[in-house]
Amino acid sequence: MRLSIVSGEWVMYAPGRGIRPHAVRDPSASTVPVPDREPSCPFCPGNEPMLPAIRMEMRGADGWQIRAFPNRYPALTLNGTGAETPVDIYRAMQGGGDHEVIVETPLHNRPISRMSADEVDWLIEAYHRRYSEMASRPEIKTVTLFRNHGPMAGSSLAHPHSQLIGVGIIPQSVKRREQLAAAHFHDRGRCLFCDMVDFEIRDGRRIIFQNQAFIGMVPFAAEVSCEAWIVPKVHTPDFRAISDSEKSDLADALRVILAVMREKLNDPDYNFVIHSSLSPTVAPDALHWHLQIKPILTTPAGFEMGSGIHINPSLPEADASLLAGG
Repeated sequence: MRLSIVSGEWVMYAPGRGIRPHAVRDPSASTVPVPDREPSCPFCPGNEPMLPAIRMEMRGADGWQIRAFPNRYPALTLNGTGAETPVDIYRAMQGGGDHEVIVETPLHNRPISRMSADEVDWLIEAYHRRYSEMASRPEIKTVTLFRNHGPMAGSSLAHPHSQLIGVGIIPQSVKRREQLAAAHFHDRGRCLFCDMVDFEIRDGRRIIFQNQAFIGMVPFAAEVSCEAWIVPKVHTPDFRAISDSEKSDLADALRVILAVMREKLNDPDYNFVIHSSLSPTVAPDALHWHLQIKPILTTPAGFEMGSGIHINPSLPEADASLLAGG
């Protein structure tokens, strides 16, 4: 068992439970070709009448490259006031916030793992613009930028897209992470993630990628097989503060790691999320943003639900060796 110093949760490792859930891609396996354009897809070019009003469009020589617009089926809407209403012993509120979709490419069959370096550069720029815009609103207390790839990850449309949701509260899980980061800084005088980056680079066993600005690693207490984090090497509290050169390095790290997962894990369904805090109650010196990727290779069962403890059937060091090409 290993304790995550980031979340405060224990993870159990049981590599003897059976066959590893991930297998190297079989080059002889047949796949059904996906077309560049799907006539019924609302995100494909030519289907603009199916979209809400477009909030942002990044255009290249061949037309639009990336679009952002409100989600047609939002989890939260701008109409919510956020006002609380007591219900006897319970608390309720009218949810207020925003829910946006970022269509990453006009091509229906171009996930990030198959994009060019320039295409992912564009995408990170779009992420930064939309995240920064939503985070600038005074009524928004938490912004979550995430991507669901595949039906098991919760994606209802195959066309490559990401989402971001802004809410008027700070979730308990976010508060818990901030409190642990603040406690580490109080005890050691250094950022938790800066200490983590330094140790992982020295140790080397869980590193799967490095460039000038970022490391890619399987975390010491990974909750699932082949989980990967992309972490800035230099202390950066907020994703909004990323520089232009760091955007390019982040695009490089994300494209390479997702391409490796596509090859080594047979294109698994996955979720990724950018963890970045807007909290004014925690000192910036204690906060450090990062991107978390969780492939869906096993299904949580009753023990996880009852105990809150993840069971990971593979060790982080073995997963890092696989993803790093070992």
